[in-house]
Amino acid sequence: MAAAARQGDLRHAGRLWIFLRGFVPGRLERVAGLTLVVAAYCLGLTGAGCVVSRGRVELGPLSYTREVPGMEKREQGVLWSLFHCSSTRDLREYAFRPLFDVRVEHEGRAEATTELQALWPLILYRKRPDEFRVRLFPVFHYTDYRHPDGVRDVDWALLPLVFGGTADRQGSYCAVFPLGGVLEGLLGKDRIEFVLFPLFAHARDGEHRSWNVLWPFFQYGHGGGRTSYRAWPLFGRKWKEGSYHREFLFWPLVVHQREREGLERPTESWFFLPFYGNQQTPFGRIQYWLFPFFSYQRNERPGNRFREWNAPYPFFSVAYGDRRRKVSLFPFWGRNVVDRTESIFALYPFYWSLRETTGTSVERRYWVLPFYWSRDLAPSGGEGERERFVKLWPFLDYELGAEGVSRVRALSPLWFRDPEGLERNYSVFWQWYEETRQPAQGVLSRRILWFSQHRAAKVSSLEGVGKREPAPSGAADLKMLLEPFAAERGFPFAE
Repeated sequence: MAAAARQGDLRHAGRLWIFLRGFVPGRLERVAGLTLVVAAYCLGLTGAGCVVSRGRVELGPLSYTREVPGMEKREQGVLWSLFHCSSTRDLREYAFRPLFDVRVEHEGRAEATTELQALWPLILYRKRPDEFRVRLFPVFHYTDYRHPDGVRDVDWALLPLVFGGTADRQGSYCAVFPLGGVLEGLLGKDRIEFVLFPLFAHARDGEHRSWNVLWPFFQYGHGGGRTSYRAWPLFGRKWKEGSYHREFLFWPLVVHQREREGLERPTESWFFLPFYGNQQTPFGRIQYWLFPFFSYQRNERPGNRFREWNAPYPFFSVAYGDRRRKVSLFPFWGRNVVDRTESIFALYPFYWSLRETTGTSVERRYWVLPFYWSRDLAPSGGEGERERFVKLWPFLDYELGAEGVSRVRALSPLWFRDPEGLERNYSVFWQWYEETRQPAQGVLSRRILWFSQHRAAKVSSLEGVGKREPAPSGAADLKMLLEPFAAERGFPFAE
């Protein structure tokens, strides 16, 4: 009854425009007509009543209850999804946007995963079988993680002053910066002890110990086959027998390094910056003049011989060889081919493309900034799943994922993808249209503003060819509204 009443109201709105157009000047006819159509359509959706069908109740932007066929999913919302909850067999979600979003996920496990995001990205609470995390960005974070071997690590910080934690292997630690304390697992070290930083610090990395006074100026270290000392920037030396030898004088003016000692093809480099540099690589040589602007590289590796010139870098570069071709006139144009990977730019950074071919896939990326970028990953043999993402910023984006699931959304104002963060919490405020096709479940979903519909149907992804789907009820209402005007103009709607 309510749907029939709404259809009648929409028909009367269309006929009302035919009557009123006689009183509207010709120049304003189209503007006034479009305004009346949109206003009547919105009133028809919001104020003309509700849509009631099996498993579905729609009260415009005020409230909705929906069941998604083929997925055992139920959705409920109030005030255009500001209050939202949904549930499936393995996942429950509750949201009061933009304040918080809660998900409880089982995925067949006895212990659920619970995650709370509040005022994202400020507050995060996450509890998993192997992890517990709390974050109050940017001042506090706490992580309790259990490794697959059962070892437990706890780390917490009250940034930027207090750090602490507990580890089954190393014990507990705590530090108050810059007064003093102990840190674990930071800056590539197993343990760091400091007092009145940077006055004094002691670090341990395996069997290696190092002592720093007025870091980074004075340092001495030994153990684990390594020895080092420095009075930066005057001189310094670091070596490991049978592995490497590094030293500098008046850093960074004079630097000498030997690497891969004890191997068949060791390397050695000398730099007298900024005038000259020389690197002996395993299969060739690189020379620099006025580093890094002018350079020449020669590589004699069998199967990958090439020559490369930069004069000056990065504006002009040329390379050729067995598996490499490169010409770059930065920022105007450039092309670089290495094996089966090709990249091209023009008027950098406005246009850039990449094509990479492996034994199993072909990947293509395109950027035409700031309005367009895409990624296409297809199986090289033509069989298998294809992944694709296209964005026409800020208007829409299209995504094709696993099992042929495809999605179209408009608007799409973000320059990056963050489906589990910003999009999850805030996309409802800028996306006025969304269409999702799930061929495996046979589900087609469409949403226009607050009006949404899920139904079971034979669907294919937008990449494939499938049977044309009938218009959703919202589009049918618009068709019915415009039908008297279009017919009077001589443009009947096609069925």
